[in-house]
Amino acid sequence: MVEDVSIAFWGPKGSGKSSMIYSFGYAVTRKYEPQNGLRVFLREIDGKTPVFIDKPSSIKEIRDGTEDYTIKNWKIGRTPEGRLNPIARHLKRASTFTHDIAFFDDKGARLVELVNGRKLFSEQQFARARSMLVNAHNTIILLDPSLLDDSELEVGVEVSKYTRDEYRNFVKTLCRMIWKERNAPGRFAVCFTKSDKLNLGRVERAKADDENKWGLIEDEFGPEMVAFFHSQVQHEIKPFIVSSMKDDKDAWDPDDVELPIFWLLEKTELEILQPKQKKRYLKYPISRDSR
Repeated sequence: MVEDVSIAFWGPKGSGKSSMIYSFGYAVTRKYEPQNGLRVFLREIDGKTPVFIDKPSSIKEIRDGTEDYTIKNWKIGRTPEGRLNPIARHLKRASTFTHDIAFFDDKGARLVELVNGRKLFSEQQFARARSMLVNAHNTIILLDPSLLDDSELEVGVEVSKYTRDEYRNFVKTLCRMIWKERNAPGRFAVCFTKSDKLNLGRVERAKADDENKWGLIEDEFGPEMVAFFHSQVQHEIKPFIVSSMKDDKDAWDPDDVELPIFWLLEKTELEILQPKQKKRYLKYPISRDSR
């Protein structure tokens, strides 16, 4: 089965949108062995060329030097691995998909201006950014603790800082804009980014379950941020804790960046399956216990 999937990223400049896209590609092509007889594959849009991503030396290299928006297109999916008897192949068929996936990655400064009402960019640029966010099937919201005005975490690039109230209001405006203009529920992966900058034990405890993830978000962004997400019952919302640029000595070691995208793919696939097919569906490894 083939299904187009679009994922729009929202986050201020420096929050790691481009890094997350490419570290996802890096992680998927190097990290995952076949599970339950299914292999996750990632190819260029021609469907034949395997994706190869080496460790980038800088954010500019990740974005190929562009100063404007980026749309990254790949083919991704799962396929049965090895020899399977006819019964096993039939059971795996419900979980075998190929997606044309499009990642929408606009400039962080423009995405912030889009939700705070200021007009520092052209109407055409604003219209394009709004269209991408509203029309995407899925949205990834990046919550970057290093961009809070009282944060002592290292940023590495020149960025704007925001109060917790400002950051929360950005997110509220985004979700309400999507709800109003799409007139349909949204699907949001809320990603607490740059977890490698925090205490390792604290991060590992937070990853135990969704309640603990929301607890970490509350600690850094305040209870009002979490309360807002919990109030959005019309949307599907799930928290994640990720690090796109985590380094383990000399190795690039992205941490859990694939999990929110696997979750979005899984939700997309389950939507189009019939009830009998859903019973045979094998989930993506989106929890720590399933990896």
